Amino acid sequence: MKKHRKGHDHQKWRIEARAARTLVEHLNRHEHPPRYQLGPHREAPDYSLRVLTGIFAWHFVGLEVTHLYASGQAAAKLNGSVPPPDRGLPAPTLDARRARLDAAIADKNAKFAAYTLKPCWLLICNADAGISAPMWRDYLAGRDFSDSPYAKIWLIADGRHLINIK
Repeated sequence: MKKHRKGHDHQKWRIEARAARTLVEHLNRHEHPPRYQLGPHREAPDYSLRVLTGIFAWHFVGLEVTHLYASGQAAAKLNGSVPPPDRGLPAPTLDARRARLDAAIADKNAKFAAYTLKPCWLLICNADAGISAPMWRDYLAGRDFSDSPYAKIWLIADGRHLINIK
């Protein structure tokens, strides 16, 4: 398997790139004229975004990308790796699946200080088919992520629905 920077395998990089392109396409679809361009893959955060703020005036924003998976097997399969053997464990509960979002945000919050480009946005791509966009919206309705250092937090649900968490 081809390796990418900092040990990222090529499949994982492709999944992150697809999520980042989805965000940029969504933002530009709702902005006239389009104002966002995806920069090259970086070390930390994963990408940079060029944001048009005026006539020929650009502002750069970091973009960190992460994914939520239903299980280790699902993650390995999606990343193009050989999945670990099925241990016959029951599927995670809905609450456990939702808790992974909180854990992912907490994990990325802890890594924020090391990023070289700030401000920075966090993009979370839900790769767990057991949670739909309406289920995420219900869960996120009363949540407050103002303590996160990220300027914005986005969730891609169902591969296409973008939810602005913060």
